[in-house]
Parts: sequence; structure tokens; C-alpha cells
Amino acid sequence: MLKILTWSSFLLVAVVVTASLAAAPPPGKLAFTNARIIPVSGPPISGGTILVENGIISAVGTDVEIPYDALEVDCTDKVLFPGIVDVHDAGIGLHVTLVYPGYTKV
Repeated sequence: MLKILTWSSFLLVAVVVTASLAAAPPPGKLAFTNARIIPVSGPPISGGTILVENGIISAVGTDVEIPYDALEVDCTDKVLFPGIVDVHDAGIGLHVTLVYPGYTKV
């Protein structure tokens, strides 16, 4: 009986946490400002801005007009790589051979 109660409690907490994370929609407009930007093509940009609207990069550069309703994120001393996706994932559910903790084998 105690085992069932423990697992039921764990499941309830997992469902509540998952639902609360999924309930918060991302802001419609994000402006990452004052960043060193390494674009996919072209030279690096110092003190640049990346504007993201509804999850899509809409502008990159030093003269980007930031909408009044955008959430502004100060990225001073940060380097951003717009358009580059890190596809490496060693998360739950993957069957990866670990040579050492944190290192994968190819």
C-alpha cells in the first residue's frame, strides 16, 4: 500500500510540474541587445541586436528597431550564434554508450 501511495504521489507531482511548465507561453517578441553576434554568413557584429518574433528570428544587426512591447534581454559580454542549432543531446531516453560520465563514444 505504501509503495502505491509513493508512486501515486510522484506521478501527481510530475503531472503538475509538467502542466505548469507547458502553460506559460513564450513572449511574442524578444530583443537580445548589446551582444557579440556571430552570424551564419557575414562578419561578426559587436554590440548587435537579435529580434525574435513568435519564435522566429526577424532581424539581426546594430540598427535593429526594437518594438515597444518586446522583452529586452541585455547580452553584454555574451556571444550569440543566431540560426545555429545544437543538435547534440544526451538526454533521457537515448541509448548512448558512456565512456566516462559526461562523455559519449562515437
